[in-house]
Amino acid sequence: MVDDPFKFLVDGRRARNPRLRLPNGRRSQLKSLVRKAPEVMVKVSGGGATVKHVGDHMNYITRNGELTAITDHGDRVSGKDEVKELLDSWDMELQRGGGETKTGF
Repeated sequence: MVDDPFKFLVDGRRARNPRLRLPNGRRSQLKSLVRKAPEVMVKVSGGGATVKHVGDHMNYITRNGELTAITDHGDRVSGKDEVKELLDSWDMELQRGGGETKTGF
């Protein structure tokens, strides 16, 4: 006789605490997993040695403003204009110096 590996699911015993407790944030992670929401991880290579490099990288990440980016503060950035505003808020004017201005990150 083969032992049924799923017998414990239907053997009639009840859990002491039938409610599943999840740490903060895990519930929303599970909801997006069930909805099959795509997950994205972006690797930032290099340190953005020039203003142009950082701007090019932001344009690449957002596919020239077609995709929405989320900052480390949770602000959503969508569209080319908002990407440019974000870069300007970092005091990085892309036109100035044409990529020759060094920055420190």
